[in-house]
Amino acid sequence: VELCVSNRYTFRNIEELIDVGIHVKKNKTSSCLTDINFSSFCNFGRLELPTITVDDSTEAKFLNLIAYEMCGDTPNNLWVTSYICFLDSLIDNPNDIKELRSANVLQNCLGSDVEVATLFYKIGKYLVPHPSAYASVK
Repeated sequence: VELCVSNRYTFRNIEELIDVGIHVKKNKTSSCLTDINFSSFCNFGRLELPTITVDDSTEAKFLNLIAYEMCGDTPNNLWVTSYICFLDSLIDNPNDIKELRSANVLQNCLGSDVEVATLFYKIGKYLVPHPSAYASVK
């Protein structure tokens, strides 16, 4: 699912994953941000993601949670930050949003798919994920 360049992982976007036989599915058992799973069998793979609803409050919610994670009094797990980085790497364009909507992983209550793609780019642009976040997916 990823490419390692100088110990920094970058994930392929949704369209590229689909092109190589990796199907995106809704995680039906959990909506927790950390419950992202990848499994493979022969030439096929399945990436399971929790459902997310994107609306007018999404940007403020995630920015506030990221700010809270950066506070000195919190554990340095950076799970929200890592989740946003992960989604930002999966979403490069509106077609990625369309595929996530088709898989019932993302509900777009914001507007156009362009707006949602731009939102995740904007939030995730300068973030650095926790190195062990989503290790099983990597």
